[in-house]
Amino acid sequence: MLAELLRRRPELRSEAEALARQRLADTDMEAVADAVESDLQSLSIDELNGRAGRQRWGYVEPTDAAWELLGEAVEPYDHEVERLVTLGMIEAATATALGVIAGLYRSRDCEDGDRLLSWAPDFPWEHASTVMDKLAKARIKLSREAVEEAAPTWVDSLVSSRPTRGW
Repeated sequence: MLAELLRRRPELRSEAEALARQRLADTDMEAVADAVESDLQSLSIDELNGRAGRQRWGYVEPTDAAWELLGEAVEPYDHEVERLVTLGMIEAATATALGVIAGLYRSRDCEDGDRLLSWAPDFPWEHASTVMDKLAKARIKLSREAVEEAAPTWVDSLVSSRPTRGW
């Protein structure tokens, strides 16, 4: 529908693009953190039923299945950070990445045996480290203060020399 409008009224294209960029740039780190935390905390061990144990192709350890499911839960956020970097929207990418890290941090230390996170206790920190590595590869360096705000007890391990190759 929007494409049709812009085809009929090409003079609106630049204004539409500016509005779209502004909407993308208005990333709320706290909203991302809340969403990541909610997505991770909502996964129960019931999710393992179809993924762990005996499968047609062999046996899958519950821990491996838990890591896979948790990875799938955060994958959309990772793709959003990558997309924003590709668009050159570094501030929005940074806010989104910090939100992901904060959501992972809030999800750490899950001892509730009914939660999937209890099967993969290292996932939050490991994935936060992966997010930092991807940012470093894109030549985006987060300030120590920003990381400390998102993940206070992880700051020393997350803020270190990271590779600086391309995304």
